[in-house]
Amino acid sequence: MIKYSRIWISGLLTGLTLQLAIGPIFFYVLGITLKSGFANGFMASLGAVAADFTFIFLSIFGITRFMTGEKFKRIFSIVGPLLLISFGVFFMISALGKQDNRDAFFGQDWNGLNSFISTFVLTLSSPLSIFFWSGIFTTRALEKNYNSRELVFFGIGAGCATFIFIPAVMLIVSLFRLMIPVMVLKILNSAVALVLIVYGVIRLTKIKASVK
Repeated sequence: MIKYSRIWISGLLTGLTLQLAIGPIFFYVLGITLKSGFANGFMASLGAVAADFTFIFLSIFGITRFMTGEKFKRIFSIVGPLLLISFGVFFMISALGKQDNRDAFFGQDWNGLNSFISTFVLTLSSPLSIFFWSGIFTTRALEKNYNSRELVFFGIGAGCATFIFIPAVMLIVSLFRLMIPVMVLKILNSAVALVLIVYGVIRLTKIKASVK
């Protein structure tokens, strides 16, 4: 059991290290938290965790080999950025709306269900997540000569990193959120929206360039 605990810790530390490479999902959850508080931000975090665990176990059992074909890659390389841009536009419209007071601004567009589902879908639609987790487990299996059982413990540890990191950051953000003026919150939400849109446009541009 000590052996598997060490493998779990190794997965957790690997996952926490990778969390430092902040991507669009983090900013998406941040936007939800700024807009509607920790409860919905936490549900959005769970959506990211659920999607990560989906890819982790698909990677462990080798199913992602069938998901990395050219046709699949082409479809999701377009779907993912388009969803990012769509959610970014939604954030921008919401951030620039006519909410002049806190009661009107906070919590208008989000609840636990749509926070979870939208983040789950956004994370799941990202081809980067598929290739990222598949690459991580292929590399780790070769380096450490892990068997399938050991990879499961490693994967659970790596997935737990998402569960720890994102909610912890969102909790800190939510503690200071009520102290921030509404205008500043609008600017922050607009910045989050801009990050999502720009990231999606860059991904689409790279896809277009690779097709030529």
